[in-house]
Amino acid sequence: MAEIRSVLCSRNMAFHDRRLSWGAKLSAYADEMGRLPDGATPVFIELIPDIPFPDGAVVIDHHGERAGRDEPTALGQVADLLDIRLNRRQQLISANDRGHIRGMEAMGATPDEIMEIRALDRKAQGVTEEDERLAQETVEKCLEIVGPSGVIIHSLTNRTSAVTDRIYGQFRHIFIYTPDGQMHYFGTGHMVGQLRKCYEKFQGTNPSAEFWFGVDLPDYGFFGTDTPLDKEEIQEMTQRKSCSHHLFMFPFTVTPKDRAADFMETVPSALGSGWLAKAFDPTAGNPGYSEYFYFHHFVRDALYSGADGDDDFPLMKYLYL
Repeated sequence: MAEIRSVLCSRNMAFHDRRLSWGAKLSAYADEMGRLPDGATPVFIELIPDIPFPDGAVVIDHHGERAGRDEPTALGQVADLLDIRLNRRQQLISANDRGHIRGMEAMGATPDEIMEIRALDRKAQGVTEEDERLAQETVEKCLEIVGPSGVIIHSLTNRTSAVTDRIYGQFRHIFIYTPDGQMHYFGTGHMVGQLRKCYEKFQGTNPSAEFWFGVDLPDYGFFGTDTPLDKEEIQEMTQRKSCSHHLFMFPFTVTPKDRAADFMETVPSALGSGWLAKAFDPTAGNPGYSEYFYFHHFVRDALYSGADGDDDFPLMKYLYL
C-alpha cells in the first residue's frame, strides 16, 4: 500500500488512507463514503467489502478469491487503472507483494534488491527495531520442528514477516502462533487449500471464525486465522502418511560440459533447482499398496534408499518440492 500511496501522490490523486493493517474492512471508511459527491466513482484498495457500496465502484485486491500467480497485484491493478508503466523497482515491489522472495527471484532480482525490498516491506507493515530483535530471538529459541519439513513457531512478535524473512527457504510448512492469538501459515498452495477447506467447514458451526489467504497460488501461499489450530492438528496435517508409494524411473545421462567428473559431483546442481534427496521409509505408507513389497530384497537394495537417508550407491532419487 505504501507504493500505491506514492503513485497516487505523484499523480495528484485524491485518496483517503487510514493506514489500516491486514484484514481492513470497507466499513472503516463509511464516513468518507457518505460524503462522496454525486457521480463519483470510488476505488476500494485492499478492503474487505463488509457493507453495501455504490454500483460502479472499482474494487482492487489480490487476496482471497482474487489471489494467484496469474492475477495482477493491487499495485499492478492501480497502474492499469491509471494507464502507467511500472519501473523496475515498482515491478519488484509488485513481485514481492504476490510471491514474497520467490516472486522477486523469478524476476532475476539481485540479493541486494531483495534485501532492500523486503526491508521496505517490513517497514511499511510497521515492523520496528524491537520487532526485529524479537523476531531474531524467536528464530533462536521458539522453533519446533514437525514432520519432515515443517516447523511450528511461537512468535514473540505479531509482525511475522520479520520472522519468516529470517528462515526463508528452510522449511516447506511454516505455522506461526502470534501473541495476539492468530495463526499464520506460509507454505505450499496445497496446504493453503487444505486449511481453507478445514475453516470453511469450521465456519458452519462457528460463523464468527475468520480466515484470509493469498499470495502466489496455486504454488505457494499464505493463510491466516483468528482461530488457531492446536499443535496436534498441525502435526497431523504435516505428517499425514501416504497410502502408497510408486517408483517411476526416468533414466537419463548427465554429461559434464568442461571436464570428466564423477556422477556424484553433478548432484548438487539438482539441489539448486528445487530437487531434494528423499529417503524412502517403507513404514510411512500402507504396506498392502506399496510397490516396495513386490520386489526381492536384493532388488529393494538397488532401487530404494533406507529410511535413514543413507544413499551411497549410484542410483539417486529426488523429490521436487
